[in-house]
Amino acid sequence: MDQLWLLMQQLLKMFVYMCVGFLLVRGGVLKNGESRVPAQMLLYVFLPCTIVNSFYTGDSTGGAGRLMTSILLGAAALAVAMLVAAVCFRKYPIDNFSAAFSNAGFMGIPLIGMILGGKNVIYIAGMVALLNALQWSYGQMILSGEKKVKMSALLKNPMIIAFVLGLAVYFLPVRLPDIIETCLGGMAACNTPLAMIVLGLYLGESDLKKVFSNGRVYVTSAARLIFVPLCTLAMLSLFPAAPYEIRMAVLIASCAPVGSNVAIYAQKLKLDHAYAVGLVCASTILSIVTIPAVIFAAGAVWGI
Repeated sequence: MDQLWLLMQQLLKMFVYMCVGFLLVRGGVLKNGESRVPAQMLLYVFLPCTIVNSFYTGDSTGGAGRLMTSILLGAAALAVAMLVAAVCFRKYPIDNFSAAFSNAGFMGIPLIGMILGGKNVIYIAGMVALLNALQWSYGQMILSGEKKVKMSALLKNPMIIAFVLGLAVYFLPVRLPDIIETCLGGMAACNTPLAMIVLGLYLGESDLKKVFSNGRVYVTSAARLIFVPLCTLAMLSLFPAAPYEIRMAVLIASCAPVGSNVAIYAQKLKLDHAYAVGLVCASTILSIVTIPAVIFAAGAVWGI
């Protein structure tokens, strides 16, 4: 129950950050479309720095064994999500993408850092890198209907680059210069507020009345926020020997709302961009209720 109360406190803090972004747009400080700049900063600077910093300052207990366990469980969680999404939304590309891929970077990383401690963010670094790689490949194939993947674009993915750099600083016996270490930590510390402010900007740019009057939004959000996490919980329960911190980190990442990249790709491919943004916004708001519910269920199932 203590952990659940802590989760509620952290979600409340994140909601306050979201309100800041929302008010920046609705108050006229930023115009519609200007969320793209901070979102790009987050994707190309702050999130990668957070990934690298998680390897540099992360829990080294258990070494490569724990890290490999976290990567394998993260990959299994993604496989569960993609399977559920493909079965439920085969004929609806945007919904398929949305149910399959969570906002593990924007929302999962901050929650894990706040609840389990910053050193445990390392346990979803591999999952976040793989999730982004799958979005840039399998995800775009879902949305576009194409069967080919551009490897050059995949290799330029900032999350994959950050993951490789993170592995290097984790396994190589080197210490970064103090100025780089300080800057890296400072960038990582900005991730949570900026990520939630960006989500607030998306909310501010959306027609919330139109979003919440669309029934399909609730169906897809239920798949992303309830069905996929519960299936992931069932899968993780098959591995009771895996460290609790790893299982909980993967579960929290799986509980995150619809990944914001669906809106970016929908706009790029000239699909229903407004609907994609609505899914991101609606699922983000609804997750304030569903995440604690799933974590409470996990505590009951795992006896914690």
